[in-house]
Amino acid sequence: MAGYMAAAALSGWEAFCCILFFRAFTKMRTKRSRLKIWAAIGFQVFFCLVYKFWGPGHLYIRAAAVSLLISFTMLYLFQVHYLTALVLAMFFLGLEAVMEYLSVLALGNVFPLMGCNMRNPVGGDAAIMASRGMLFIGILVMGKIMRRKAFYVLTNREWGILFISTFITFVSFTGIAAKVRPYDDSFLYFALTILVIDYVVYYLINEIMEREIERKEDEVFRERVKYETAMYQSISENLDRQRKRTHEYKNQMAVIRALASKGQYQELLAYVEKADAGLWAGLDAVDTNHVIVNAVINTKYREAADKGIVFVLKVNDLSRLRLREEDLVLILSNLLNNAVEACEQAAEKVIKLKFILEGEQVVISVKNSLAAMPVVENGKFLTTKTTDVPDHGMGIRNVIETVENYGGKYSIGFDKDGFLFSIILPNPVSRADDVW
Repeated sequence: MAGYMAAAALSGWEAFCCILFFRAFTKMRTKRSRLKIWAAIGFQVFFCLVYKFWGPGHLYIRAAAVSLLISFTMLYLFQVHYLTALVLAMFFLGLEAVMEYLSVLALGNVFPLMGCNMRNPVGGDAAIMASRGMLFIGILVMGKIMRRKAFYVLTNREWGILFISTFITFVSFTGIAAKVRPYDDSFLYFALTILVIDYVVYYLINEIMEREIERKEDEVFRERVKYETAMYQSISENLDRQRKRTHEYKNQMAVIRALASKGQYQELLAYVEKADAGLWAGLDAVDTNHVIVNAVINTKYREAADKGIVFVLKVNDLSRLRLREEDLVLILSNLLNNAVEACEQAAEKVIKLKFILEGEQVVISVKNSLAAMPVVENGKFLTTKTTDVPDHGMGIRNVIETVENYGGKYSIGFDKDGFLFSIILPNPVSRADDVW
């Protein structure tokens, strides 16, 4: 019984280290409570114990089974593709094997009697405890190094290359380890060679990843500049219109004064009605008490009106809105640009925008008409555009990334009535706390 309990404790510690390892490379799925995490750990521990005591003893079969078990468990907990989960699972097992070999080697040098006979329970237990401690420390260090790496930028092809190299390394290391004694020099040379190969592969993947991150950051920067330039141009145009209205107002007052002084009240009334209609036509359609939001929405409102699109709005007082201005421009401009483009092709041209502040939550929702149902493949929307095809979808990806940076939530859906993109964001407490 004590043996089962010790094996369960060891498997639980390994499962915990495995979760820490995956957290260094990827994000955990939403709605994964502590109870679900512990349930996943228990699931992994249970099947590891079952396989350890009653499973087939072939080394390759054991390694493959444990790799699949870890990958499936981590697929449930983390936002990863199945190939990515399998690569990381094999990498974790390889790291565990290397730490175990290093602990055996270290104990053999420090305590020769213990190291020369690892079948001794004391020596075996000491080696296992030392290896798991080294594994835990190594994962913590790796987590510090990899924390800011964005592994989602790697393509399936690049993950495939990484999988093949890791698989070959893992199989080779496992096979040689089963045939060569741990204290044989050839084993040490082989292990070092495998580690060097792994380092080269991961170095190349890291270089690819750094390049993709820089490219993505450049795309986001260029898009922000484009939309911010359009916004400031809109604000400048509004100021020009305001100056023109002020000048016209002075001229109108002079005409009104002249008509009143001459007693031409019928002409005065007709002129005032005409001037009043022109005054209202030149005013902004929306005022949310937020300059940036007003500039973006009013610009898109006028654009939609010029194209015969009905623009339905639901807004409230946004004076307490504390999201970054550049993020507001990016989100609103992207969503409304896509909505206007879709409505141009649709028979019924309607855009519905909801932008309200409810307590400490910001709710943004854009719904637009569709000419045809979107085509979805592998969870991604395929474009029907014939121009700017390489840039298609970049705006939506940037919106999603911005939402995730704020810790917000989003929802994308469509039906015969239209396409809907909804966002819920936390409103930062103060500008000083707005660090993203």
